[in-house]
Amino acid sequence: MEACFYAESYRSADILSCMNFFEIVEYFLFAVLVALYEEPEKPNSALDFLKHHLGASAPENPEIEALRLEVAEMKEKYEAVLEENKKLKTKLTLPQEL
Repeated sequence: MEACFYAESYRSADILSCMNFFEIVEYFLFAVLVALYEEPEKPNSALDFLKHHLGASAPENPEIEALRLEVAEMKEKYEAVLEENKKLKTKLTLPQEL
């Protein structure tokens, strides 16, 4: 992106990449501004609204951490069940000695 701002390096590829970048930025800003306009309850800070919709700042929620811990526990349980399943399959395929 540095090539966008320096007059010494005017290559068509640089100019096109800058134009594409700015078109994407324009698209996202326009979409957020439309969402702000259509919001029935206007927020106190338009900048915070913009950051939130662009994903710059996600509100910290205590439930998020609890869900992350739950996911980690479930992954551990899943791995344990897979290991047990593997052991049982090998036990099943071994010849039965009577």
